[in-house]
Amino acid sequence: KNITDIKCVMDIAFGRIYQFYNVDYGNPGVKTVSPSIVKYLEENYNRDIKIQEIENLVYMSPAYASRLFKKETSFSIQSCLVNIRMKHAQDLLISTDLPIKDIAMAVGYSDNSAALHDRRKYRRKKTRAFHVTRR
Repeated sequence: KNITDIKCVMDIAFGRIYQFYNVDYGNPGVKTVSPSIVKYLEENYNRDIKIQEIENLVYMSPAYASRLFKKETSFSIQSCLVNIRMKHAQDLLISTDLPIKDIAMAVGYSDNSAALHDRRKYRRKKTRAFHVTRR
């Protein structure tokens, strides 16, 4: 390896160390893991994401990272991923002439049935939120 590769690896390592040691666990208003998880989901929504990837990202067990994410955002990681995928699918439906099957694949679903299942859940939540805000 050359010096540029070593510098790149060191920058990544020091960045992760900085992130790990500068988490403010005592202050409930401070978001500790959710910004990095949401950013990762936004960048990788179009593929199958494994929970171990989240663990490697935030250096926490998947269960603890999930609890902390839900505490910070009031969403599960999975529902956040579904929201991101639905937003991108909606954008593709509006801006392209792609068939729904292709759009489902483009936003990370391996088959239409999973996409339709998530779409129904997503629409129910949006409808409920609309009715609550109208009262």
